[in-house]
Amino acid sequence: MHARIGVLLALLMSPLLFLFFSPGVSCGKIYTYVDEKGVIHFTNVPTDSATIHRQQSRQENSVKNRKSIKRVSIKKRSRKRVSPYYSQAYEKVLDKYIRAISSYFGVDYRLVKAVVRAESGFNPHAISPKGAIGLMQLMPDTAFEMGIYNPRHPLHNLIGGVKYLKQMLKEFNNNLILALAAYNAGPNAVRKYGGVPPYRETREYIRRVLKYYLHYIRNS
Repeated sequence: MHARIGVLLALLMSPLLFLFFSPGVSCGKIYTYVDEKGVIHFTNVPTDSATIHRQQSRQENSVKNRKSIKRVSIKKRSRKRVSPYYSQAYEKVLDKYIRAISSYFGVDYRLVKAVVRAESGFNPHAISPKGAIGLMQLMPDTAFEMGIYNPRHPLHNLIGGVKYLKQMLKEFNNNLILALAAYNAGPNAVRKYGGVPPYRETREYIRRVLKYYLHYIRNS
């Protein structure tokens, strides 16, 4: 197995991080399995391959039919920011995981940290009014396209977000400004306007990410 893949698997199999970001989950063994598509899943009970296949089939069918995660009372449950104290604590815990995942996908970890900070303030439970989820604020459809079926899990969310960011960088020839615009507004909007869309939110987002990115570069 490729060294980088081994590192990524080792990170995903860490029960400590899973428990740290899952309040109310009792301590115990965390089991993992890889489905036929190579996607890694977590469970707290041993599961045989037949059951795994049935569960995965039901999950995929459910996602395909709904094409999004239920948004019942999502505005009431929306949590985008945390206090500076908790933000710093989350950032400290996540740092080594962000570095490893970024290295696997070939993206500057300082850029990924800047995106996470701009998107969620390092709050793994963040949910926007529009339905974006987690650290990197993945929309359910985008998460599904990245092969992520549990975007609420912090590591799954990071993997899906970094993978998507890598795709945007590749699609726009490593033009950071356009890649960030596409991450925020979607690649179709960037193509439509032939550059950064004239959206105030997108332009503010780009400035915010670049500010954080410069901060991490200076302090690395």
